[in-house]
Amino acid sequence: MPLRFVGPPYGKAYGRYKQMPREQWRNMELGDDDIEHLVNLRFLAERYGQTPDAVAALRGRGLSAVQVNSELRRSKSALTSR
Repeated sequence: MPLRFVGPPYGKAYGRYKQMPREQWRNMELGDDDIEHLVNLRFLAERYGQTPDAVAALRGRGLSAVQVNSELRRSKSALTSR
């Protein structure tokens, strides 16, 4: 299933990736902010067993990576305490 990052902060980086042919990916330039957002996305998705799309949706609501981490931690705690 393809990733569907559409909103901030991923839309800009993902849009560049999506528009570029695969053989040109090595030449793509990402800014520091783009890399930071994508690293946080991957970390949070793997840490909490979420899809990147689910994490991106939370970020798209305007939550910072720290706020997303707190929300996912609370959700995970609620599930394990049942």
